[in-house]
Amino acid sequence: MPWNQEEADRPLTGEIEKLGWRLEHKGYAFVNVSATTSIRVLGTGSGVVNHGGVAGHFTFRRVD
Repeated sequence: MPWNQEEADRPLTGEIEKLGWRLEHKGYAFVNVSATTSIRVLGTGSGVVNHGGVAGHFTFRRVD
């Protein structure tokens, strides 16, 4: 089964919502830490490999 970010976040967001907060928005972004470049074989250019990770950001609103 492929990894699913929605499924992975559900326990965390569910616990926060139990405390009286409602999830308004969520998003994900790749945070680049470094990059490695290399010359490709036969002079076809260069290659770049980016290193980093995915960060999630969540906006909650207090339920009155």
